Amino acid sequence: MKGKCLLGLGLLAVIGVCCLAGCSATQQKPVEGVTSDGKNVAVTVAENPTTGYTWTVAIDKTSVLKSVDDDYVADDTDTNKTGSGGMHTFNFEGVAKGTAVITMVEKQNWKGGQSGQSQKVTVEVGDDGTITKAEKE
Repeated sequence: MKGKCLLGLGLLAVIGVCCLAGCSATQQKPVEGVTSDGKNVAVTVAENPTTGYTWTVAIDKTSVLKSVDDDYVADDTDTNKTGSGGMHTFNFEGVAKGTAVITMVEKQNWKGGQSGQSQKVTVEVGDDGTITKAEKE
């Protein structure tokens, strides 16, 4: 009987650790990086499309900043596990002087789908279309 109780307690401890590890994994910051080369700004987010959640992007002032392209790269895994995530980079280009806000929302893109994380990135564009500042809010 004592052995069964210890085994049960051991299993509960393992389950508890697994649950805590899972909770901490969902607490990551949505935007992994914002980089600029002066003319363009790239916003990189962690994404796992196999969960049904993908990132959507909206720019409040398309007269100041425009979306150029985006690229999803799956994580490099030795076993190419089904269900593994990757990184999604969205690229933007300055159009005219001003400040634009990029709103990014991770959501399920079907009717009635749930929304997940969201993040805003503020981008300042100079007279000649160069990116003078880009930062997460």
